[in-house]
This record gives sequence, C-alpha cells and structure tokens, in this order.
Amino acid sequence: MLSKLERYWHEWVLRRQPKARVITLNRRNLYTFPGTVGCVYLGLTLVLWLIGTNYQNNLILALAYGLISLFVVAILHAYANLAGMRLEVLPAQAVFAEETAQVNLRLTATNKRGGENIRCQFRAQPSVTVELSCQEACIIHLPVTTQKRGWLQPGRLLVETYYPLGLIRCWTWLVFDVELLVYPKPLRTELPAQAKAGTGDQAGAVKLGGSDFEGIKAYKPGDSRKHIAWKAVAKGKGLLTKYYVEEIAQERWLDMADAPNSLEERLSILTYWVLQLSEQNQIFGLRLPTGVIAPNQGQLHRHACLSALALYAGGIK
Repeated sequence: MLSKLERYWHEWVLRRQPKARVITLNRRNLYTFPGTVGCVYLGLTLVLWLIGTNYQNNLILALAYGLISLFVVAILHAYANLAGMRLEVLPAQAVFAEETAQVNLRLTATNKRGGENIRCQFRAQPSVTVELSCQEACIIHLPVTTQKRGWLQPGRLLVETYYPLGLIRCWTWLVFDVELLVYPKPLRTELPAQAKAGTGDQAGAVKLGGSDFEGIKAYKPGDSRKHIAWKAVAKGKGLLTKYYVEEIAQERWLDMADAPNSLEERLSILTYWVLQLSEQNQIFGLRLPTGVIAPNQGQLHRHACLSALALYAGGIK
C-alpha cells in the first residue's frame, strides 16, 4: 500500500515538474512540512497551551503562543532558503560498470539571502550538503553507483533543508533530463596472438618517402638533390643518394568471435582489449555483429569503440 501511494505521489510530482536540464525552485515544486523534531515541538506546545488554558495561567499561554509564532517564522525561513534556487545539470563523463558515476550540478542562489544547509541526494545514494551565498554558483558532484552497461538514468533527486531551527522540512523531488553512459566492466584477458590486418599481413612492411634513414643507393635521375650523399661523392665513390623509409603500421582488428564465453563476458573482454590497444597508441578496428568501426586511433576512436560495446544490442536500461 505504501509503495503504491509513493508511486502515485512521485507521478503527481513529475506532472507538476517535468524533466528538464535547468530547474528553478518555486512554490510549484517546493513542499514544507514539520519534521520529526517539529512534530515533537508542536506536541509540547500543545501540552503547554492545554495547561495554560486549564489553569488560566497567562505566563504559560504567552510561552505557548510565542513558541507557535517561532514555528510560523521557521516555516517562512525554510521555504525562503530554497525558493529561487536554480539547478542546472552539466555533462558527465562515462564510467565503467560497477564504478561510481558523478552527476554534475550547478546550483545558483538567486534570492537575496543565499542558501544554507541544503542537502542533495539521489535515491539510495550518498548525499552532498552545500551552502550558497547570494548570486553564487556552486558545482557539486553527486555520486551514483552503477551496475550494468548502457544508458543509466540516475532517477529522482531529493533537495531538502531543515534550516533554520530543524523544525520544518522544506524539500522537493526533481527529475533531470540526463543519462549517463556506462561502459562494460573490463575483463583482463590476453590479446589474440595473431593480428588481423585489413589488406593482408603487413607486419614489418615499409614504404619509401618516410623520415627514417635506411641506407644509400645508386643515384637515379629524378632523385631529390638534397638527398645526394655528398661525402661519398667527395671520396670518389660516385653519385649516391640517401633514401628514407616509413614503417607501415599494422591494422589490428578486434572481433567478438575472438572472445569466448557469454555475451557480457565477451563485451568485457573486448573492452579490456580496446583499453590496451589505446594505451599502446595502436591502430585497430572493431567488428561487431551489428556493425564495424574502421581502424583508427586516439581518444575519439576509443570512445566510439567503448560506446558501441556499451550499447550493443540496445544496451541495458
């Protein structure tokens, strides 16, 4: 019963505050209610009022009315502490499965007082407490644990405060239009012994016209004058020319067929191979049943390969 009520409550909240990348807190999405301490405070105040009324003790009645006035002031200050705060979600880096991702939020206090003792927390995740000055922007990093590869929706964000006296809880539930990319968890496995080249086995092949000095050969018409070996000519060895070569890098291919075991283990193994070849700055391509990523190198190529592995077969929502 409680889970159904909670689901209906969050559906109602989502209708009032749909998904967005920038959200400003106001009376439509802020809620106030006495906290545990506030309920005890009200109970004691009620007891004092009953005692004062029963015994017609003006001093006790004045104390009870003073406590009620303080309670009302606490309500106004708790609401003002969050009202006008602007929250903007920033781009987040991809992580590997079972690592802790971070949702980056920029908080800006647009009111005149700023904000104090503001706690932000995703559901069932560690919380972060922040204090803001007037017109101050602060970036916080909210942790989100990951378990599976694919796109991860961090869920509802709780923003709350018990400022100033801890009697009133002012809070809101927000859903941001953001998804985190989670790569497969790397599984350490040795690279395949034989590399698959795109146009035959080119290991050790070279081409002329590179920057590495290879040797001296007989001069042929058309050779560049700046490559003529003048020292050899001075020694009477005839007209010779220096030639340079460049080694052709071997294009390695990573194929799902080379990785044994189950689908998720294959993706984890391929992830480890992609990381290894990227660290070695090698040129490699990736073959998957759903498509082929042409051989290349660099950070963009690494991200493209890891993203393809993370989202293979639609990924896991």
